[in-house]
Amino acid sequence: MVNMALHAGLGLYFMLNEVKEYIDQEDIIIIIPEYSLYYRRIRYQRTLYRVLEVYPQGIKYVDTLSIPKVFFTHFVLKIQKNIDFYLLHKKTNTLLSEYSKMGLNKYGDQTLHLGKREKESLRGLAISRFRYKTIPNDFIILTEEFLEFVQNKKARVFFSFPCIAKSRYDDRIGNSVWQLLKEQKYPVLGQPGNYVFEDALFFDTQYHLNIEGRKNRTQRLILQLSAYLQK
Repeated sequence: MVNMALHAGLGLYFMLNEVKEYIDQEDIIIIIPEYSLYYRRIRYQRTLYRVLEVYPQGIKYVDTLSIPKVFFTHFVLKIQKNIDFYLLHKKTNTLLSEYSKMGLNKYGDQTLHLGKREKESLRGLAISRFRYKTIPNDFIILTEEFLEFVQNKKARVFFSFPCIAKSRYDDRIGNSVWQLLKEQKYPVLGQPGNYVFEDALFFDTQYHLNIEGRKNRTQRLILQLSAYLQK
């Protein structure tokens, strides 16, 4: 098993394109987008710039329409970084950050934070902020194309739901996403509520589980996948 999900800010378009070349016959791909990825961040986001700065070959996973924006943002943020460093003397040390590459194990899981004390309050906004938004057609077009690609590779793909802190969850949003997946007849593992956990099982944001939370989530996903495969 390999975890290819690094950061929602990369956008779903980039993440799905990146995994394509590694898909082989009989592989199982489980797509678990954060709720924001249903409503926005389908394509290029600012976080992607930071990745492309150290991984320029990743530009091949970016859609053609976003490439001009990538280069423009690169130019703007490069100027900002130089101002911060040379004029304001700001330094950034991310060696111990939860997003540091030093924290990734060989399976792509971020483990640097495991065993650390949980933050007093979780970062991130409640998903109720999407209450008055609709899921764009871009999401359906992108996922339909990916499912067709996977089927041609004779592999299998499933959707499931992100783990989320109870205090940040909203039934209306979770049910809207679930309804969309059912309408598209996508293979779905579980229901949104299966992955709503108590806040005490999270480390620093509403999506980042601590050790106990990771175990609970993994066991639920294994059981649901096993039950589906036995049908």
